[in-house]
Amino acid sequence: MDEASKKNKEIEKIKKKLASMSLSPEERNNYEYRLRAIRDEADAIEFATRKGSEQGQAQKTEEIVSKMLAQKLKEEDIIKFTGITEDELNEIKKKLQK
Repeated sequence: MDEASKKNKEIEKIKKKLASMSLSPEERNNYEYRLRAIRDEADAIEFATRKGSEQGQAQKTEEIVSKMLAQKLKEEDIIKFTGITEDELNEIKKKLQK
């Protein structure tokens, strides 16, 4: 089933390529412009999704570290358990002091 699906996708790619080859120069330019726009949009969405995920992770890490600090855990334990660096820990501590 999976193999048939892969082959079907490949056939669709080939059909699209053949269709684009029979276009006039103006139609081909429009087609290629549209493809670039679609790829650019997909890249922008992927980038924004990745950035949002990274920011959410950083925020969650800060919340966890602040709770650990409130519980008076040793800094070396916080670093060991969270995987952050000493510099990152110091930055979080600075934020909490504000």
